Order: sequence, then C-alpha cells, then structure tokens
Amino acid sequence: MDTSGAAICNFFKNRWVLVAVLILFIMAKIPYLVYPYYWDESWPYVPAILEMAKHGPSLLPASIDPNLSRGHPLFFHAAGAIWVDLFGKSHTSLHSFALFISCLFLATVYEAGYRIFNRRVGILALLLVATNVFFFVQSTFVLFEILVAFLSFLSLYTYVSRQYVLATLSLTALFLTKESGLIAGFVIGLDALFSLANWNEPPKTRIFRLLPVTVACIAIGLFFVLQKHFCGWYVLPLYSETILHKWPDILYRFRTASLRTTFYYGYQYWGFFAVLLLGVVVFFKTRKAGNLRLLLLVVPTLLTYYLIEDSRSANMDLATGISVIACYVICYVATLLSYADVKYYENKIQSKFIMLTGFFVLCYMVFSSVAYFIPRYLLASIIPSLFLLAVMLDMAIRQTYKWLYYPALAMVAVIALFSFRDDRGWTDANLGFKYGVKAQLAVVEYLERSNFYDKNIATASYLEKEHLTDRNTGFLSSDHTFSRVTNDIDSTTDLVLFDNIEPDDRYNLVLHAPAFELLYHIEMHGVWADIFRRKQAH
Repeated sequence: MDTSGAAICNFFKNRWVLVAVLILFIMAKIPYLVYPYYWDESWPYVPAILEMAKHGPSLLPASIDPNLSRGHPLFFHAAGAIWVDLFGKSHTSLHSFALFISCLFLATVYEAGYRIFNRRVGILALLLVATNVFFFVQSTFVLFEILVAFLSFLSLYTYVSRQYVLATLSLTALFLTKESGLIAGFVIGLDALFSLANWNEPPKTRIFRLLPVTVACIAIGLFFVLQKHFCGWYVLPLYSETILHKWPDILYRFRTASLRTTFYYGYQYWGFFAVLLLGVVVFFKTRKAGNLRLLLLVVPTLLTYYLIEDSRSANMDLATGISVIACYVICYVATLLSYADVKYYENKIQSKFIMLTGFFVLCYMVFSSVAYFIPRYLLASIIPSLFLLAVMLDMAIRQTYKWLYYPALAMVAVIALFSFRDDRGWTDANLGFKYGVKAQLAVVEYLERSNFYDKNIATASYLEKEHLTDRNTGFLSSDHTFSRVTNDIDSTTDLVLFDNIEPDDRYNLVLHAPAFELLYHIEMHGVWADIFRRKQAH
C-alpha cells in the first residue's frame, strides 16, 4: 500500500467511532427535520434568515429589520441565508443547516480530545456531548445556541493549539454571532496579555497570539458603531433592561439557573462524583501526598448539590450566599489547578486547555447570571464542562488502572439512559417539545377543518399566534391564514385558545364563564390545549 493510502487508512482507523456516532446521530435526528418551526424558531430566527435571504447575505446592521435581528450581530443569519440560497427554504433544509453545525461540533469535540489529549478523551467527550439532552434536542433547532457553543469551543481549541489564523476566523465569527461570545474573547484575551510577560518565547510569537482577539474586537466594534448609527442603540434596549444589578438576584440566578443547568441537569453531575471516587483511588494507589489535591473536587461538587435547590438553601441571607458562592469559586479554581497540573500530562498545551476551558465555563456562568437567561443559553458552558469531565476521567484512569476506561464508557451510557428517560418539559430544550409541536399542530388543523378563518380568535400564546398567521412556520396546510388573531378577549371574541406551553391566567375565567363552552381538547404526555367558543344565542 502506498504512503497516501496508509495515511488514509490510519486516519479512519483513529476515527471510526466518530464516523459511527455521526451516522447514528444523523439517523436519530432525521425524523425531526420535517417538523414545523417551534418556539423561537417561529419568530424571530427563521423569519430573520428568510428576510436576509431575500435581500442577500450581509453582516451590516439594519440589513434586515432590527425587530427580526433583535440587534444581534448577523453572522448566523448570513450563514443561514447562504444555506437557503443553496438548498432552499424548506423546513428540512433549515433544520439540516442546524444539524450540519451540530455534526461539525461533534467532530471538533472529538478532534480536540484526540489531538490535544488522546483517543480515549476524544471518545468519552464525543459520547458525553452526543448523548446530552440539551445538545440532542437543540441540534436541529434553527437557533443561535449550537453555533455560539461551537464557535466558543472551536476558538479555545484552535487558540490553545496555536492555530492563530483559524482562531482569528472562529473568534471573529463568534463575536459576529452573538454578544455572549465575547466571554470566549475575554478568556483568550487575558491569556494572550499574560503571555506577553513570558520572556522565554520570541516577541513575534507573543504578539501573534494577540491576533485573534484583536481582529475580533475590531470587527464587533465596527458592528456596534454602525448599529448605533443606523438604529440609535448599541444593544437592543429590551436586552439591556433585563440585565440584573442587585446581588441577591444575581446570586439566586447563579445557583438556581447557571450552576444547575451547567453541572446538574441531565445527570452529568454524577460523572464528577465518579471522578472524585477515582481521585481517592489515585491517592491510595500512588501514596503521594500531592495527589490529595485531587480530592478538592469534593467541595464544588457538594456545594453544587447544596446550592441549586431552594429547599436546601432557602434561609440563605445575602452575606451567607456571597460567602458560600465565594467558597465555591475558590475551590472550583483550586480543583482546576489541581487537575491541570502538568505532572499529569505530556505537554503544557494539555494543561493550558484545561485551565482556559474551565475558566471559560466559570465566566460564562457568571455572565449568564447577570444577563438575560434561559436554559438553552448555557449550552456554551455545558459542552466544555462535559469535555472537562472526559479529561478528568481519563487522567484518573491513567493514574490508576487502564481497564477502568470501559466502566467509564458504561457510566456514560447509564447517564444518557437516565437523562433521556427522565427529561421532562416541552420547551425547545426538552425531548417533549415534539408533543408541544403535535398539540399546537392539532389545534391549527382543527381550526382549518372547521373553516374558522373569519372568526375572531383570542390567545395569549405568541407561538400559536405565529402558527396561525405565518404560513412559513409550517403549521398551516395551505396559504390561507387566520387574519383575526389577537390577545384580547372581549364581546367580539368567537374563539379562545389555551395551552400549558404558554400558560394564560385567564383560563379559569373562560372555563367558568357562562358565555363560553369547551369546543376542543387535546392532551398528550402532559401537554394539553383547549379551544373555547362563544355559545350561540338560541
């Protein structure tokens, strides 16, 4: 066999697990490609992409209606518009756009593990990410979060690997995707600045390390200046108004939202308990006092369990809360330093990647505690935390018994099994979203069958309103839309729609109102929807 043939064989020999996982992942996601647009896909993300596709891809502010872009940078929209130009604007096409990004992300996770560490880390990280419920659900949603998480991770990986041109491209794309991407730039920028003091490296290398964050900052700076010129604001006022300023609010969101979503949701929490157990084994096997530092992990692990639920920390006052969270942060950093000790690895790049990734996770949790927060935003911190879990597992396995790698794989499978089994909810971050889609689709189909196009329909559900008035969402079976849909219930209202996806506190009033009667009810796996109609006068 020639050299090139041997190289190709060797390439796939080291990546057959990646190929197999990608094939299985795509097969599992194919049924979801044809789904109608749900949650924020309905508005503003898909409408923004389709609007940009009409006028041509652009990164300039105001190239589409700011109400659609929500003032965010436009790389995601421009990439989506290019995809629409190439493959069309069908639901299958745009969901495939999201799936394509997700598959690139999985490949990058494996490559980072394999190239920086070893094949075991690559496989463990790949399986942990591919079987994470948030990632699995979001992987076909036409939303920012997968791309933000992907570009954040790619920026850290290429920067640490000293691929500074690729790091520049990925970090710039990240900055021009969403404001939260600035956190990765903050972490990389700090490292680049501190590295200037490393006199053992040539000045050219130290300066070149600043290239990614410098170019990215110039690009996003120009975007914000132009946005101020065209729109009158740097960031959409709606988002700037949601930023928290009071310590009690920030601390509460940190422990019950950011910390919970990043480390506790989906049973990945128990993976860190496994690392802690292996740390005990490392100490007793090596009998080295220095390895006692690995047991510092017990503090952030137990504090995570203590902090996330109000029932366990309901009486915590502000001073106590600050003290406990400060203890958590200190022990988190100390644990990071312990597991990043160069004595456990072959080169400094491995240690550096652990430190920067761990620091990014912490900074992103803090950012999400201050800025507007919903669970799917934390994908950017969840994926790196799973990668760190894979690295820590492998480090402990190398220090103890290599055969523990197979129980580790089994643990990943068990975590996946229970997280998929026990996932609840029907948001765009839960497996039950498909029941939300089916319930709202059933409501639309009933209204169409009943030919209620000319009826005055009231609903507080923004989702249902979009489904009834915008045929691009995919819920309508024809181009005929419902033109009389409003939020208000008054004397002219013919029909009222309710569901528990977007609860409406007027439900009980209508339920017991003599003027209305229940016309249609559907319920599946905890999701329900009702249609009430005004009683006919006899």
